[in-house]
Amino acid sequence: MTKIPSSLSSSSSSPSHPERSLGSVLINYGGPGVSGYTSSFTFGKNIHRSIGGKFDVISWDPRGIGRTRPVVDCWGGELEASVVKANMPEELGLEVLPRLQLHHNDSSSSSSSSPDPILTFQLERFLAQNKLQASRCASSNTSNAEMLKHLGTTTLIKDTERINAVLEGPEAMINGIGGSYGTIWAAYLLGMLPGKVGKVVAHGVADPVMWATEHYESYDLLDVLLTDAEKSLEAFYRACYDAGQTDCPLVRSRDHSWRDIQRRVDGFLEDVYHAPLAAWEARRPGLVTSGYIRQSLFQTLQLPSLWKPFASALSDAMYNSKSTALRDFLLPPTSVLNQVRLGQTGQSDLSRLAVSCADAPRYRENEKLPTPEGMASRLERIRRETSPTFGATVAMMEQHGGCQFWPQSDKPAERFEGPWNTTLANPVLIMSNVYDPITPSISGEKMSALYGNMSRHVVTESFGHSYLAWPQRCWSGVLTDYFERGILPEDGHLCRATANETNVFRDYKP
Repeated sequence: MTKIPSSLSSSSSSPSHPERSLGSVLINYGGPGVSGYTSSFTFGKNIHRSIGGKFDVISWDPRGIGRTRPVVDCWGGELEASVVKANMPEELGLEVLPRLQLHHNDSSSSSSSSPDPILTFQLERFLAQNKLQASRCASSNTSNAEMLKHLGTTTLIKDTERINAVLEGPEAMINGIGGSYGTIWAAYLLGMLPGKVGKVVAHGVADPVMWATEHYESYDLLDVLLTDAEKSLEAFYRACYDAGQTDCPLVRSRDHSWRDIQRRVDGFLEDVYHAPLAAWEARRPGLVTSGYIRQSLFQTLQLPSLWKPFASALSDAMYNSKSTALRDFLLPPTSVLNQVRLGQTGQSDLSRLAVSCADAPRYRENEKLPTPEGMASRLERIRRETSPTFGATVAMMEQHGGCQFWPQSDKPAERFEGPWNTTLANPVLIMSNVYDPITPSISGEKMSALYGNMSRHVVTESFGHSYLAWPQRCWSGVLTDYFERGILPEDGHLCRATANETNVFRDYKP
Protein backbone atom coordinates (compact mmCIF):
# COMPACT_ATOMS: atom_id res chain seq x y z
CA MET A 1 0.00 0.00 0.00
CA THR A 2 1.18 3.55 -0.69
CA LYS A 3 0.36 6.82 1.02
CA ILE A 4 1.06 10.36 -0.15
CA PRO A 5 0.40 12.31 3.05
CA SER A 6 -1.61 15.48 3.37
CA SER A 7 0.27 18.76 3.21
CA LEU A 8 -1.35 19.57 6.56
CA SER A 9 1.64 18.13 8.34
CA SER A 10 3.61 19.06 11.42
CA SER A 11 5.72 21.44 9.34
CA SER A 12 2.72 23.76 8.94
CA SER A 13 1.18 23.38 12.37
CA SER A 14 2.05 23.98 15.99
CA PRO A 15 1.40 21.92 19.13
CA SER A 16 -1.27 24.39 20.19
CA HIS A 17 -2.91 24.46 16.74
CA PRO A 18 -2.39 21.01 15.22
CA GLU A 19 -3.64 20.39 11.72
CA ARG A 20 -4.49 17.01 10.24
CA SER A 21 -5.42 15.48 6.95
CA LEU A 22 -8.94 16.07 5.64
CA GLY A 23 -9.18 12.30 5.21
CA SER A 24 -8.14 9.54 2.85
CA VAL A 25 -8.81 9.42 -0.89
CA LEU A 26 -8.50 5.91 -2.31
CA ILE A 27 -7.14 5.65 -5.86
CA ASN A 28 -7.72 2.97 -8.49
CA TYR A 29 -5.41 3.70 -11.41
CA GLY A 30 -7.16 1.41 -13.86
CA GLY A 31 -6.27 -1.61 -15.93
CA PRO A 32 -7.48 -3.94 -14.68
CA GLY A 33 -4.06 -5.34 -13.93
CA VAL A 34 -2.38 -2.01 -13.11
CA SER A 35 -0.38 -1.93 -9.90
CA GLY A 36 -1.61 0.79 -7.56
CA TYR A 37 1.70 0.60 -5.70
CA THR A 38 3.83 1.25 -8.80
CA SER A 39 1.45 3.81 -10.32
CA SER A 40 1.55 5.90 -7.16
CA PHE A 41 5.21 6.71 -7.77
CA THR A 42 4.46 7.87 -11.33
CA PHE A 43 1.07 9.55 -11.10
CA GLY A 44 0.24 9.88 -7.40
CA LYS A 45 1.79 13.30 -6.79
CA ASN A 46 -0.09 14.83 -9.74
CA ILE A 47 -3.39 13.52 -8.38
CA HIS A 48 -2.44 14.71 -4.88
CA ARG A 49 -1.84 18.25 -6.20
CA SER A 50 -4.99 18.20 -8.34
CA ILE A 51 -7.24 17.67 -5.32
CA GLY A 52 -5.55 20.41 -3.29
CA GLY A 53 -2.99 18.44 -1.31
CA LYS A 54 -4.93 18.32 1.97
CA PHE A 55 -5.99 14.67 1.75
CA ASP A 56 -3.93 11.51 2.17
CA VAL A 57 -3.80 9.79 -1.23
CA ILE A 58 -3.90 6.00 -0.79
CA SER A 59 -3.49 3.17 -3.28
CA TRP A 60 -2.72 -0.56 -3.25
CA ASP A 61 -2.38 -3.58 -5.48
CA PRO A 62 -5.75 -5.32 -5.86
CA ARG A 63 -5.94 -9.08 -5.47
CA GLY A 64 -3.85 -11.08 -7.93
CA ILE A 65 -2.03 -7.97 -9.16
CA GLY A 66 1.50 -6.68 -8.57
CA ARG A 67 2.81 -7.46 -5.10
CA THR A 68 -0.25 -9.27 -3.73
CA ARG A 69 -0.19 -12.94 -2.83
CA PRO A 70 -1.17 -15.18 -4.44
CA VAL A 71 -0.41 -13.52 -7.75
CA VAL A 72 -1.64 -14.67 -11.17
CA ASP A 73 1.24 -16.92 -12.20
CA CYS A 74 0.65 -19.16 -15.20
CA TRP A 75 4.06 -19.14 -16.90
CA GLY A 76 6.63 -18.73 -14.13
CA GLY A 77 7.98 -15.37 -15.31
CA GLU A 78 7.56 -12.43 -17.67
CA LEU A 79 10.31 -13.69 -19.96
CA GLU A 80 8.63 -17.09 -20.32
CA ALA A 81 5.30 -15.42 -21.02
CA SER A 82 6.81 -13.12 -23.66
CA VAL A 83 8.34 -16.11 -25.45
CA VAL A 84 4.91 -17.73 -25.73
CA LYS A 85 3.44 -14.54 -27.24
CA ALA A 86 6.39 -13.68 -29.49
CA ASN A 87 5.34 -12.89 -33.07
CA MET A 88 1.72 -13.67 -32.24
CA PRO A 89 -1.14 -11.18 -32.82
CA GLU A 90 -0.98 -10.01 -29.20
CA GLU A 91 2.60 -8.80 -29.72
CA LEU A 92 2.61 -7.65 -33.35
CA GLY A 93 -1.02 -6.58 -33.62
CA LEU A 94 -3.54 -7.65 -36.23
CA GLU A 95 -2.62 -7.13 -39.86
CA VAL A 96 -5.61 -5.63 -41.62
CA LEU A 97 -6.32 -4.01 -44.94
CA PRO A 98 -4.92 -0.48 -44.86
CA ARG A 99 -7.21 2.51 -44.43
CA LEU A 100 -6.92 3.42 -48.12
CA GLN A 101 -8.18 0.03 -49.28
CA LEU A 102 -10.82 -0.09 -46.57
CA HIS A 103 -12.35 3.17 -47.76
CA HIS A 104 -12.08 2.08 -51.39
CA ASN A 105 -14.06 -1.07 -50.63
CA ASP A 106 -16.73 0.62 -48.51
CA SER A 107 -19.34 0.67 -51.27
CA SER A 108 -19.04 -3.05 -51.85
CA SER A 109 -18.96 -4.10 -48.20
CA SER A 110 -21.98 -5.51 -46.43
CA SER A 111 -22.74 -7.42 -43.28
CA SER A 112 -23.43 -10.55 -45.39
CA SER A 113 -20.04 -10.56 -47.16
CA SER A 114 -17.27 -12.85 -45.98
CA PRO A 115 -14.66 -11.25 -43.72
CA ASP A 116 -11.06 -10.78 -44.79
CA PRO A 117 -9.52 -14.31 -44.75
CA ILE A 118 -6.17 -12.95 -43.52
CA LEU A 119 -7.86 -11.31 -40.52
CA THR A 120 -9.86 -14.48 -39.88
CA PHE A 121 -6.68 -16.58 -39.93
CA GLN A 122 -5.03 -14.30 -37.36
CA LEU A 123 -8.07 -14.52 -35.08
CA GLU A 124 -7.95 -18.32 -35.33
CA ARG A 125 -4.43 -18.13 -33.91
CA PHE A 126 -5.56 -15.62 -31.29
CA LEU A 127 -8.33 -17.93 -30.06
CA ALA A 128 -5.89 -20.86 -29.97
CA GLN A 129 -3.55 -18.69 -27.90
CA ASN A 130 -6.42 -17.85 -25.52
CA LYS A 131 -7.13 -21.55 -25.07
CA LEU A 132 -3.45 -22.29 -24.49
CA GLN A 133 -3.01 -19.74 -21.71
CA ALA A 134 -6.32 -20.67 -20.05
CA SER A 135 -5.30 -24.34 -20.00
CA ARG A 136 -1.94 -23.38 -18.54
CA CYS A 137 -3.58 -21.30 -15.80
CA ALA A 138 -6.07 -24.07 -15.00
CA SER A 139 -3.19 -26.49 -14.37
CA SER A 140 -1.29 -24.02 -12.15
CA ASN A 141 -1.00 -24.66 -8.44
CA THR A 142 -1.61 -20.99 -7.61
CA SER A 143 -3.64 -19.52 -10.50
CA ASN A 144 -6.41 -22.09 -10.62
CA ALA A 145 -10.15 -21.55 -10.80
CA GLU A 146 -10.68 -21.38 -7.03
CA MET A 147 -8.17 -18.56 -6.68
CA LEU A 148 -9.13 -16.71 -9.88
CA LYS A 149 -12.83 -16.46 -9.01
CA HIS A 150 -12.00 -14.03 -6.17
CA LEU A 151 -10.24 -11.45 -8.37
CA GLY A 152 -13.34 -9.65 -9.67
CA THR A 153 -14.40 -6.08 -8.99
CA THR A 154 -17.17 -7.23 -6.63
CA THR A 155 -14.55 -8.66 -4.27
CA LEU A 156 -12.41 -5.56 -4.74
CA ILE A 157 -15.23 -3.33 -3.43
CA LYS A 158 -15.42 -5.44 -0.28
CA ASP A 159 -11.65 -5.03 0.12
CA THR A 160 -12.03 -1.28 -0.47
CA GLU A 161 -14.59 -1.03 2.31
CA ARG A 162 -12.29 -2.88 4.71
CA ILE A 163 -9.30 -0.70 3.84
CA ASN A 164 -11.30 2.49 4.35
CA ALA A 165 -12.60 1.18 7.70
CA VAL A 166 -9.04 0.61 8.93
CA LEU A 167 -7.91 4.06 7.77
CA GLU A 168 -10.93 6.18 8.69
CA GLY A 169 -13.21 4.06 10.88
CA PRO A 170 -15.97 1.51 10.15
CA GLU A 171 -18.72 4.10 9.59
CA ALA A 172 -16.62 6.57 7.56
CA MET A 173 -17.65 7.65 4.10
CA ILE A 174 -15.44 6.43 1.24
CA ASN A 175 -13.63 9.00 -0.90
CA GLY A 176 -12.11 7.78 -4.14
CA ILE A 177 -10.81 8.52 -7.61
CA GLY A 178 -10.94 5.95 -10.38
CA GLY A 179 -9.46 6.34 -13.85
CA SER A 180 -10.15 4.14 -16.89
CA TYR A 181 -11.05 0.70 -15.45
CA GLY A 182 -11.00 2.58 -12.15
CA THR A 183 -14.34 4.07 -13.25
CA ILE A 184 -15.70 0.50 -13.26
CA TRP A 185 -14.43 0.22 -9.69
CA ALA A 186 -16.12 3.55 -8.91
CA ALA A 187 -19.43 2.45 -10.47
CA TYR A 188 -19.41 -0.81 -8.49
CA LEU A 189 -18.65 1.22 -5.35
CA LEU A 190 -21.63 3.52 -6.02
CA GLY A 191 -23.87 0.56 -6.76
CA MET A 192 -22.83 -1.71 -3.90
CA LEU A 193 -22.26 0.89 -1.16
CA PRO A 194 -24.40 3.93 -2.06
CA GLY A 195 -24.85 4.91 1.59
CA LYS A 196 -21.08 5.15 2.11
CA VAL A 197 -20.30 7.35 -0.89
CA GLY A 198 -18.27 10.38 0.16
CA LYS A 199 -16.48 12.32 -2.57
CA VAL A 200 -15.99 10.06 -5.59
CA VAL A 201 -14.58 10.91 -9.03
CA ALA A 202 -14.75 8.72 -12.15
CA HIS A 203 -12.36 10.04 -14.83
CA GLY A 204 -12.33 8.46 -18.29
CA VAL A 205 -15.43 6.27 -18.16
CA ALA A 206 -15.88 2.74 -19.48
CA ASP A 207 -19.54 1.74 -19.53
CA PRO A 208 -20.05 -0.28 -16.31
CA VAL A 209 -23.35 -1.83 -17.39
CA MET A 210 -21.88 -3.24 -20.61
CA TRP A 211 -18.78 -4.34 -18.69
CA ALA A 212 -20.78 -6.40 -16.21
CA THR A 213 -23.54 -7.78 -18.42
CA GLU A 214 -22.08 -8.44 -21.89
CA HIS A 215 -19.43 -10.73 -23.33
CA TYR A 216 -16.39 -8.70 -24.30
CA GLU A 217 -15.83 -11.06 -27.26
CA SER A 218 -18.90 -9.52 -28.92
CA TYR A 219 -16.81 -6.32 -29.27
CA ASP A 220 -19.87 -4.17 -28.58
CA LEU A 221 -18.08 -2.49 -25.67
CA LEU A 222 -14.98 -2.04 -27.82
CA ASP A 223 -17.10 -0.26 -30.42
CA VAL A 224 -18.27 2.26 -27.81
CA LEU A 225 -14.81 2.70 -26.33
CA LEU A 226 -13.42 3.74 -29.72
CA THR A 227 -16.04 6.45 -30.33
CA ASP A 228 -13.49 9.30 -30.06
CA ALA A 229 -10.43 7.46 -31.38
CA GLU A 230 -10.33 9.09 -34.82
CA LYS A 231 -11.01 12.53 -33.33
CA SER A 232 -8.05 11.99 -30.99
CA LEU A 233 -5.83 10.90 -33.87
CA GLU A 234 -6.76 14.03 -35.81
CA ALA A 235 -5.81 16.12 -32.76
CA PHE A 236 -2.39 14.44 -32.77
CA TYR A 237 -1.85 15.29 -36.45
CA ARG A 238 -3.10 18.85 -36.00
CA ALA A 239 -0.80 19.46 -33.02
CA CYS A 240 2.11 18.01 -34.99
CA TYR A 241 1.47 20.26 -37.99
CA ASP A 242 1.02 23.34 -35.80
CA ALA A 243 4.29 22.63 -33.98
CA GLY A 244 6.31 22.44 -37.21
CA GLN A 245 9.14 20.22 -38.34
CA THR A 246 11.56 21.21 -35.57
CA ASP A 247 9.27 19.91 -32.81
CA CYS A 248 7.42 17.25 -34.81
CA PRO A 249 9.68 15.60 -37.41
CA LEU A 250 6.71 13.99 -39.19
CA VAL A 251 6.11 17.42 -40.80
CA ARG A 252 7.60 18.12 -44.24
CA SER A 253 8.29 21.60 -45.63
CA ARG A 254 5.82 21.11 -48.49
CA ASP A 255 2.88 20.31 -46.17
CA HIS A 256 -0.20 22.53 -46.44
CA SER A 257 -2.23 20.97 -43.59
CA TRP A 258 -2.28 18.16 -41.05
CA ARG A 259 -3.96 15.97 -43.67
CA ASP A 260 -0.70 15.76 -45.58
CA ILE A 261 0.90 14.08 -42.55
CA GLN A 262 -2.05 11.73 -42.21
CA ARG A 263 -1.85 10.71 -45.87
CA ARG A 264 1.85 9.91 -45.59
CA VAL A 265 1.33 7.83 -42.43
CA ASP A 266 -1.56 5.96 -44.06
CA GLY A 267 0.59 5.30 -47.11
CA PHE A 268 3.43 4.08 -44.90
CA LEU A 269 1.07 1.71 -43.07
CA GLU A 270 -0.02 0.35 -46.44
CA ASP A 271 3.60 -0.24 -47.47
CA VAL A 272 4.42 -1.97 -44.19
CA TYR A 273 1.26 -4.08 -44.42
CA HIS A 274 2.67 -5.58 -47.62
CA ALA A 275 6.34 -5.57 -46.52
CA PRO A 276 7.05 -5.56 -42.73
CA LEU A 277 10.25 -3.91 -41.57
CA ALA A 278 13.18 -5.87 -40.14
CA ALA A 279 14.50 -4.24 -36.97
CA TRP A 280 17.61 -6.34 -36.49
CA GLU A 281 19.37 -3.83 -34.21
CA ALA A 282 16.47 -3.47 -31.79
CA ARG A 283 16.69 -4.47 -28.12
CA ARG A 284 14.49 -7.41 -29.07
CA PRO A 285 15.25 -7.90 -32.78
CA GLY A 286 12.22 -8.66 -34.86
CA LEU A 287 9.62 -7.35 -37.28
CA VAL A 288 7.76 -4.08 -37.32
CA THR A 289 4.32 -4.69 -38.80
CA SER A 290 1.53 -2.29 -39.64
CA GLY A 291 -0.44 -3.77 -36.72
CA TYR A 292 2.44 -3.05 -34.35
CA ILE A 293 2.69 0.54 -35.58
CA ARG A 294 -1.04 1.02 -34.99
CA GLN A 295 -0.66 -0.34 -31.46
CA SER A 296 2.23 2.06 -30.80
CA LEU A 297 0.27 4.98 -32.24
CA PHE A 298 -2.79 4.16 -30.13
CA GLN A 299 -0.67 3.90 -26.99
CA THR A 300 0.84 7.28 -27.85
CA LEU A 301 -2.55 8.98 -28.14
CA GLN A 302 -3.33 7.97 -24.56
CA LEU A 303 -0.21 9.55 -23.05
CA PRO A 304 0.73 12.94 -24.57
CA SER A 305 4.25 12.83 -23.09
CA LEU A 306 4.87 10.11 -25.71
CA TRP A 307 3.76 12.22 -28.67
CA LYS A 308 7.15 13.72 -29.45
CA PRO A 309 9.24 10.52 -28.91
CA PHE A 310 6.83 8.50 -31.04
CA ALA A 311 6.81 11.09 -33.83
CA SER A 312 10.60 10.90 -33.84
CA ALA A 313 10.63 7.09 -33.98
CA LEU A 314 7.98 6.97 -36.71
CA SER A 315 9.70 9.62 -38.83
CA ASP A 316 12.98 7.69 -38.56
CA ALA A 317 11.23 4.65 -40.01
CA MET A 318 9.32 6.60 -42.67
CA TYR A 319 12.02 8.96 -43.91
CA ASN A 320 15.33 7.36 -42.92
CA SER A 321 14.53 3.62 -43.16
CA LYS A 322 15.53 3.16 -39.52
CA SER A 323 13.02 0.98 -37.67
CA THR A 324 14.97 0.27 -34.46
CA ALA A 325 13.39 3.01 -32.33
CA LEU A 326 9.92 2.03 -33.55
CA ARG A 327 10.44 -1.62 -32.61
CA ASP A 328 11.80 -0.58 -29.20
CA PHE A 329 8.85 1.72 -28.54
CA LEU A 330 6.56 -0.84 -26.87
CA LEU A 331 8.77 -3.89 -26.33
CA PRO A 332 11.09 -3.99 -23.29
CA PRO A 333 14.45 -5.78 -23.68
CA THR A 334 14.64 -9.43 -22.66
CA SER A 335 17.14 -8.52 -19.94
CA VAL A 336 14.42 -6.52 -18.18
CA LEU A 337 11.86 -9.29 -18.62
CA ASN A 338 14.30 -11.79 -17.13
CA GLN A 339 14.71 -9.60 -14.03
CA VAL A 340 10.97 -9.04 -13.49
CA ARG A 341 9.90 -12.28 -11.89
CA LEU A 342 6.37 -13.18 -10.91
CA GLY A 343 7.33 -12.97 -7.24
CA GLN A 344 7.83 -9.24 -7.66
CA THR A 345 5.20 -7.79 -9.96
CA GLY A 346 3.08 -10.48 -11.62
CA GLN A 347 1.85 -10.72 -15.21
CA SER A 348 -0.43 -7.76 -15.76
CA ASP A 349 -2.04 -9.09 -18.94
CA LEU A 350 -3.18 -12.28 -17.22
CA SER A 351 -4.19 -10.35 -14.11
CA ARG A 352 -6.28 -8.15 -16.38
CA LEU A 353 -7.91 -11.18 -17.95
CA ALA A 354 -8.60 -12.70 -14.53
CA VAL A 355 -10.46 -9.58 -13.35
CA SER A 356 -12.38 -9.19 -16.60
CA CYS A 357 -13.49 -12.81 -16.71
CA ALA A 358 -14.52 -12.74 -13.04
CA ASP A 359 -16.70 -9.70 -13.83
CA ALA A 360 -18.17 -11.00 -17.09
CA PRO A 361 -21.28 -13.19 -17.37
CA ARG A 362 -20.56 -16.86 -17.94
CA TYR A 363 -21.40 -18.44 -21.24
CA ARG A 364 -24.54 -20.49 -20.80
CA GLU A 365 -24.73 -24.13 -21.79
CA ASN A 366 -25.34 -24.41 -25.54
CA GLU A 367 -24.73 -20.64 -25.97
CA LYS A 368 -22.98 -19.88 -29.24
CA LEU A 369 -19.29 -19.22 -28.68
CA PRO A 370 -17.25 -16.63 -30.59
CA THR A 371 -15.86 -17.76 -33.93
CA PRO A 372 -12.95 -16.28 -35.89
CA GLU A 373 -15.30 -15.40 -38.75
CA GLY A 374 -17.81 -13.67 -36.47
CA MET A 375 -15.09 -11.75 -34.64
CA ALA A 376 -13.48 -10.69 -37.92
CA SER A 377 -16.81 -9.47 -39.31
CA ARG A 378 -17.49 -7.42 -36.17
CA LEU A 379 -14.02 -5.85 -36.18
CA GLU A 380 -14.38 -4.93 -39.84
CA ARG A 381 -17.70 -3.26 -39.08
CA ILE A 382 -16.09 -1.25 -36.28
CA ARG A 383 -13.42 -0.14 -38.74
CA ARG A 384 -16.00 0.94 -41.27
CA GLU A 385 -18.37 2.69 -38.86
CA THR A 386 -16.31 3.86 -35.87
CA SER A 387 -12.51 3.80 -36.24
CA PRO A 388 -10.83 2.88 -39.54
CA THR A 389 -7.38 3.18 -37.99
CA PHE A 390 -7.85 1.34 -34.69
CA GLY A 391 -10.97 -0.81 -35.11
CA ALA A 392 -8.89 -4.00 -35.26
CA THR A 393 -6.09 -2.79 -32.97
CA VAL A 394 -7.28 -2.49 -29.38
CA ALA A 395 -8.72 -6.02 -29.18
CA MET A 396 -5.12 -7.29 -29.09
CA MET A 397 -3.78 -4.56 -26.78
CA GLU A 398 -6.24 -4.86 -23.91
CA GLN A 399 -6.93 -8.49 -23.32
CA HIS A 400 -10.17 -9.07 -21.53
CA GLY A 401 -11.46 -11.50 -24.13
CA GLY A 402 -11.17 -15.27 -24.20
CA CYS A 403 -13.32 -15.85 -21.13
CA GLN A 404 -14.99 -18.80 -22.85
CA PHE A 405 -11.78 -20.77 -22.14
CA TRP A 406 -10.98 -19.31 -18.72
CA PRO A 407 -10.89 -21.65 -15.67
CA GLN A 408 -14.30 -21.64 -13.97
CA SER A 409 -15.14 -22.74 -10.45
CA ASP A 410 -18.13 -24.98 -9.78
CA LYS A 411 -18.96 -22.55 -6.96
CA PRO A 412 -18.57 -19.07 -8.47
CA ALA A 413 -17.97 -16.04 -6.29
CA GLU A 414 -20.56 -13.27 -5.94
CA ARG A 415 -20.77 -11.08 -9.07
CA PHE A 416 -22.46 -7.67 -8.99
CA GLU A 417 -24.74 -6.85 -11.95
CA GLY A 418 -26.68 -3.88 -10.57
CA PRO A 419 -28.70 -1.96 -9.72
CA TRP A 420 -26.59 0.94 -10.94
CA ASN A 421 -28.97 3.89 -10.56
CA THR A 422 -28.87 3.93 -6.77
CA THR A 423 -29.59 6.86 -4.43
CA LEU A 424 -26.22 8.16 -3.28
CA ALA A 425 -25.32 9.64 0.11
CA ASN A 426 -23.35 12.42 -1.62
CA PRO A 427 -23.05 13.77 -5.17
CA VAL A 428 -20.28 12.44 -7.42
CA LEU A 429 -18.14 13.93 -10.17
CA ILE A 430 -17.77 12.30 -13.60
CA MET A 431 -14.99 13.58 -15.89
CA SER A 432 -14.24 13.02 -19.58
CA ASN A 433 -11.49 14.30 -21.88
CA VAL A 434 -12.46 15.59 -25.33
CA TYR A 435 -9.52 13.84 -27.00
CA ASP A 436 -9.49 10.53 -25.17
CA PRO A 437 -9.05 7.68 -27.69
CA ILE A 438 -10.37 4.87 -25.46
CA THR A 439 -12.97 6.28 -23.02
CA PRO A 440 -15.27 8.70 -24.86
CA SER A 441 -17.24 11.52 -23.29
CA ILE A 442 -20.50 9.83 -24.31
CA SER A 443 -19.75 7.10 -21.74
CA GLY A 444 -19.21 9.74 -19.05
CA GLU A 445 -22.51 11.35 -19.95
CA LYS A 446 -24.28 7.99 -19.78
CA MET A 447 -22.78 7.09 -16.39
CA SER A 448 -23.62 10.50 -14.95
CA ALA A 449 -27.25 10.11 -16.06
CA LEU A 450 -27.57 7.02 -13.86
CA TYR A 451 -27.41 9.19 -10.73
CA GLY A 452 -29.60 12.11 -11.81
CA ASN A 453 -29.03 15.30 -9.82
CA MET A 454 -26.52 13.51 -7.57
CA SER A 455 -23.90 13.63 -10.34
CA ARG A 456 -22.14 16.23 -12.49
CA HIS A 457 -20.41 15.49 -15.77
CA VAL A 458 -17.43 17.71 -16.61
CA VAL A 459 -15.74 17.60 -20.02
CA THR A 460 -12.14 18.77 -20.24
CA GLU A 461 -10.55 20.02 -23.45
CA SER A 462 -7.57 17.73 -22.85
CA PHE A 463 -5.46 15.34 -24.90
CA GLY A 464 -4.98 11.81 -23.60
CA HIS A 465 -6.65 9.10 -21.59
CA SER A 466 -8.19 9.76 -18.18
CA TYR A 467 -5.67 11.05 -15.59
CA LEU A 468 -2.84 10.49 -18.13
CA ALA A 469 -4.06 13.59 -19.96
CA TRP A 470 -1.96 16.66 -20.61
CA PRO A 471 -2.13 18.84 -17.44
CA GLN A 472 -4.86 21.46 -17.30
CA ARG A 473 -5.47 24.07 -14.59
CA CYS A 474 -9.22 24.11 -15.07
CA TRP A 475 -9.87 20.49 -14.18
CA SER A 476 -7.42 20.69 -11.28
CA GLY A 477 -9.47 23.63 -9.99
CA VAL A 478 -12.70 21.65 -10.36
CA LEU A 479 -11.23 18.75 -8.38
CA THR A 480 -9.89 20.99 -5.60
CA ASP A 481 -13.25 22.77 -5.26
CA TYR A 482 -15.03 19.43 -5.06
CA PHE A 483 -12.77 17.76 -2.49
CA GLU A 484 -11.93 20.71 -0.26
CA ARG A 485 -15.13 22.75 -0.41
CA GLY A 486 -17.77 20.37 -1.72
CA ILE A 487 -18.47 22.68 -4.68
CA LEU A 488 -19.68 21.07 -7.90
CA PRO A 489 -19.82 22.75 -11.32
CA GLU A 490 -22.88 22.81 -13.54
CA ASP A 491 -23.61 19.54 -15.31
CA GLY A 492 -21.96 19.47 -18.72
CA HIS A 493 -19.37 22.09 -17.71
CA LEU A 494 -16.57 22.41 -20.29
CA CYS A 495 -13.04 23.04 -19.04
CA ARG A 496 -11.42 24.90 -21.93
CA ALA A 497 -7.69 24.61 -22.49
CA THR A 498 -5.46 27.67 -22.69
CA ALA A 499 -3.12 28.17 -25.66
CA ASN A 500 -0.19 26.87 -23.62
CA GLU A 501 -2.12 23.73 -22.68
CA THR A 502 -2.60 22.72 -26.32
CA ASN A 503 1.05 22.96 -27.46
CA VAL A 504 1.89 19.38 -26.58
CA PHE A 505 4.84 19.05 -28.98
CA ARG A 506 6.37 22.43 -28.25
CA ASP A 507 5.92 22.20 -24.50
CA TYR A 508 7.13 18.61 -24.20
CA LYS A 509 9.94 18.25 -21.65
CA PRO A 510 11.75 14.90 -21.58
